[in-house]
Amino acid sequence: MRKVNLLRSITILSIAIMFMGCLKPNQSEVGEGAWSEPFIGTFNIDGSGVDLLTSVYNNSLSGARPYFVKDIAGNDEEIILLDLLNSIELMSLDGNNRRTILDSLGGVEYFNQERTKMLLQKDGEIYLCKVDGSELTNITNTPDIYEREPSFSYDEESIIYTALISSGNLSISNIYEYQIATNEVSILYDYEEIPQSYSYSRIFEPAKLSSEKISYKFLTDPDIDGNYTVNSLMKYDLQEDFVEELCTDLAYINYSHSKEFLAYNRSEDGYLVNLLTGDITSFDCGSTYPSYSFSESDRYLCMDIGVLDLHSNTKYHFSDSNFFKKYNTVEQVHMNMNEDRLIGIVRFLHY
Repeated sequence: MRKVNLLRSITILSIAIMFMGCLKPNQSEVGEGAWSEPFIGTFNIDGSGVDLLTSVYNNSLSGARPYFVKDIAGNDEEIILLDLLNSIELMSLDGNNRRTILDSLGGVEYFNQERTKMLLQKDGEIYLCKVDGSELTNITNTPDIYEREPSFSYDEESIIYTALISSGNLSISNIYEYQIATNEVSILYDYEEIPQSYSYSRIFEPAKLSSEKISYKFLTDPDIDGNYTVNSLMKYDLQEDFVEELCTDLAYINYSHSKEFLAYNRSEDGYLVNLLTGDITSFDCGSTYPSYSFSESDRYLCMDIGVLDLHSNTKYHFSDSNFFKKYNTVEQVHMNMNEDRLIGIVRFLHY
């Protein structure tokens, strides 16, 4: 009898070992998870078809932000750009052929709509170059002025940015425009002089909406305790010299390529602003600090929890897919140019 029980135990143990051996190292089961490993991953807009390309931990990609861009040096197909904040790398869609194209030159601030050019920022200087790192140009080149937050204008013929100019005990906060074709710089909006003790401008993230209008995020005057607490979205008419407040209490914002729309969040609520009409609609962003991005045609708004089709108002939730049902999450989501595939930092739970 003891031999039978022993034989049965050995058989059960052998089957268990064989079953465990069939599992892939990164195969997960629903549960709390032992530890999380971030991967550069691609997937469909509904969260299916996940392909984990390379581990952030194992491949020195800590803090990387991935994007799809055009391979302008090759056959015009898509490749992956990795923004490591202090350097820029490229790699193929399968994660191979990784190479550095720019070293120690800030991070990506903005792409043009075709994703062939990008704007970089470092130490108060703004740079323009192609997505392969070529034709790099310092468009500001002003060591005594701190410029930041560049973006392409609605027609992509100019670059808009903010500047903080110090003079004595005061600083001057302005919005500037750089004409790409002529290299000419002009002031679009001259706010006012502010105390130099404030190390930042009260004007943030400007955009040129049309030939006559710009918008920007504005930090209001301090309360009785001296705290700046409220961010407002402002629209300024260049010809009429008129400022209009569109909404208040903004946190993270992102402009569409056409500059027709802006997405922002307040707590865990997301809002879509039509910058031309001022209309505002709400949606669930699922996070206090979401990362938004618009697709190339501005049809899709991508978030950490899913994708919103702005044409049909269809919502795709990643958690509906089998992969993300297993408590895996994603952030820094961006869409490819064909608008059928996404890339992001996928946090895979090991069990």
